[in-house]
Amino acid sequence: MKRIDSHLHIRTREGQDSPDLFLDKLHKAGFDGSILISDHPASFQESFNEIPRTSEERLELLMEACKAGPDLYPFYWIDPTEEDAKAQVDRAVERGVRGFKVIPNHFFVGEERSMKLWRYIASKGKPILFHSGILWDWSVSAGYTKPLNFEPLLFIPGLKFAMAHVSWPWCDEMIALYGKSQFLHRTMGDQAAELYVDLTPGTPPSFREDVLRKLFCTGYDLSRIMFGSDCSTYDYGTAHTLEWVARDMAIYEKLGIKQEVIDSVYGGAFLRFIGEA
Repeated sequence: MKRIDSHLHIRTREGQDSPDLFLDKLHKAGFDGSILISDHPASFQESFNEIPRTSEERLELLMEACKAGPDLYPFYWIDPTEEDAKAQVDRAVERGVRGFKVIPNHFFVGEERSMKLWRYIASKGKPILFHSGILWDWSVSAGYTKPLNFEPLLFIPGLKFAMAHVSWPWCDEMIALYGKSQFLHRTMGDQAAELYVDLTPGTPPSFREDVLRKLFCTGYDLSRIMFGSDCSTYDYGTAHTLEWVARDMAIYEKLGIKQEVIDSVYGGAFLRFIGEA
């Protein structure tokens, strides 16, 4: 089974790694491929002096970056408050994106404007990877990213969405929502959404074992949990990724997690997320 890094950003800056060097670093970390998340929309600030790219430029750069290898999966970062958000979805789907990325830094995911876009994305058969949990930005944004804000999304038919960073520091909230998602999917079938958990670091190392014990040992279905590094194509952090994988693997051994579950975390769950398994 392919091993996939399910949380990785493209960076288009001077001095970045060549596509071949990026892939070499990714492979040395033990992964065959990865998500590639596009550059951010205008509403998300990464520095104080940048000039945001247009939606067309961001999409073009994303699709070009994914030509570097066969197992690179383009995810387009979208903001539901932009007037042409629906048109951006259409352009991205036409170009072949595999899913969408959202960071709710200035809007609530459950407000009707946002919900309309999530329903539209679900109608296109594409998943959404959400940031969830505290956001290290330059604004007061935590109120938008708390896990229970995502509860309305559980009732969108056909939607697959993932919550990244185990929603640190509200991991217990996220695990409770994960349990409710499975209850709804058992009782409502395709009328309910499917919630996935993205283990991308957010949890500090000292909290990691406690969070993974709760997530893996509460008794919920473990087939929708996937690992990501939160690295970038600018200078992929091979050592960083190997360190987190080793830390997690030691915890899985301590908890007695089965190998088939571990294989799912490092590839199978992501392939199900995008509809390839």
